[in-house]
Amino acid sequence: MSNVTIELDSSEAVNFCNERPPPQHPQRHIVEEARRIAARTKSTIAYIYRLASQTADCLARLGSEQDEDLIVSSSIPFAAREFALAAAMGVGHLRT
Repeated sequence: MSNVTIELDSSEAVNFCNERPPPQHPQRHIVEEARRIAARTKSTIAYIYRLASQTADCLARLGSEQDEDLIVSSSIPFAAREFALAAAMGVGHLRT
């Protein structure tokens, strides 16, 4: 894969990846490896508001709880629909 945009909801992590963390930072080696991978794949690391990442967070949680290696679906899982709708509307978490 190449030319991927990696979206993080931590502005500090994005800044570390784009501008380098301080030399004494305990996770510097991880950040430097992420920077090397991003450069090699011509990818970018960008900040995304937490509201916009709620759908991804929900899908990641669902994925971590599944037994199957891969699930292909033509629709958004029920548990993530509320977050996806809120993100599409540009509003906070909806209550239905």
